[in-house]
Amino acid sequence: MRNRAFGLSILFVFSLVVTACGGSSADIKKVGLVTDVGTLEDKSFNEASWVGTQAGAKNEGGTASNIVTKATTDYAANIKTFVDQGYGIIVTVGFAMGDATTVAAKQYPKVKFIGVDQGVCIDETGKGDPTFACKGDPKTLLPNYQGLVFKEEQVGYLAGVLAAGVSKTGVIGTVGGINTIPPVVRYINGYRKRQRQPEQLTDEVTDQQSVVGARHWSVGLRSAEDEALDGR
Repeated sequence: MRNRAFGLSILFVFSLVVTACGGSSADIKKVGLVTDVGTLEDKSFNEASWVGTQAGAKNEGGTASNIVTKATTDYAANIKTFVDQGYGIIVTVGFAMGDATTVAAKQYPKVKFIGVDQGVCIDETGKGDPTFACKGDPKTLLPNYQGLVFKEEQVGYLAGVLAAGVSKTGVIGTVGGINTIPPVVRYINGYRKRQRQPEQLTDEVTDQQSVVGARHWSVGLRSAEDEALDGR
């Protein structure tokens, strides 16, 4: 189901990209996908994105190829491989590839980029914005770069509903990734929203600890941060 949903999402973005190109340029028939670090058949973003990329290319009468990234230091080189081979559309997978994709989109304005799980966040000069102020306008500064994002807070909330439903102790928990990554924060906020259900009473279990550079959350069904979450 997840692969199918991702596939349909990417297929839709493909239709927008091809329409924007007028559908007349031969190079847009060559579609390349650069995975995040891992394997192609990962039952997650890489695999689902590849399914969607193949469907999108086939739908437009094109062909698709992939490069499986072995290390984060290979992001830029893998993208460039497809550029050098004349690929007109390049799909990059995962939030971590956002910076490399932003740089490539600015460097290669004639190539169309689709970033899976990437919100296009740039400054006024069109460069990636590490502060996430996102004051630049992607439509004018990087019109060849389309991000494909998801409502992680909704998934987090549903995960909280499920966890609360099967809990025998009245205490639920979740583990997040790095807390500077917006999708992680949105997921955690959605999960915490579930704590506000009045029929679920438990002691608050909320703490944060740094583990190998990442932040882990253990979250109870009620939180002192409820009011702060209202505006998120």
